[in-house]
Amino acid sequence: MCAKKIFQYTFYPFRKLTDKAAIRATTLIMLVCSAIGLSAQSDANTILGKWENSERGHVVEVVQQGDTYSASILQSEKAGETGKRVAWGLRFDSKEKEWAGGEVQLPKMKHSASCYATLKGNDTLIITGYHGFRFLGSSKTFKRVKA
Repeated sequence: MCAKKIFQYTFYPFRKLTDKAAIRATTLIMLVCSAIGLSAQSDANTILGKWENSERGHVVEVVQQGDTYSASILQSEKAGETGKRVAWGLRFDSKEKEWAGGEVQLPKMKHSASCYATLKGNDTLIITGYHGFRFLGSSKTFKRVKA
């Protein structure tokens, strides 16, 4: 089978188009798919940065580690808490617009719990820790630290 026939069968929806038009249409489809992927990645990275919880006197920094996100304490009113990792393993779910599947360290209980994070607007981060059922979880609110 010649290359032209293979090309025609591969691009069946574009069969009535010329070869150049089929290539242009395919290129356009690929560019649109790439743009959608890049958009999802930029949405995922909106969680990155420094966040302050005025209730506990903490400033945490959210960083990306591969395809997951984690948070560590940068500043704290309590001695010995600086540098402590408080959340890890969060993965962005573009369908739900949240970071889920992670763990959060519970300070009073000395063990971790499942967690997820959501953004309310662009400057409010809500991290919810839970055991078993999400609706039974406890949430902490953080405000973005302006640079």
